[in-house]
Amino acid sequence: MAGGGDEDGDWGEAGRAADMTTWIEAHALWLRGGSFLAVFVVMAIAEAVVEGRPRRAARRARWPHNLALTILNTALPWNSR
Repeated sequence: MAGGGDEDGDWGEAGRAADMTTWIEAHALWLRGGSFLAVFVVMAIAEAVVEGRPRRAARRARWPHNLALTILNTALPWNSR
């Protein structure tokens, strides 16, 4: 290359890392939401397929409460300080 740089420009690896960090910060809400949804679906399927013990409450009664607690914990700014 004539300018002494590489094909990534003057920043190289550091520039790509900074670009990735910026992208992650810009899309953090969607990444967190998508991650939660993916784990939730996997756990829901596992719960339906693998029966661990007899249930005291029906799934239809438990899930709305669990989802409401998840939304509450996400919406409220809890501080651990």
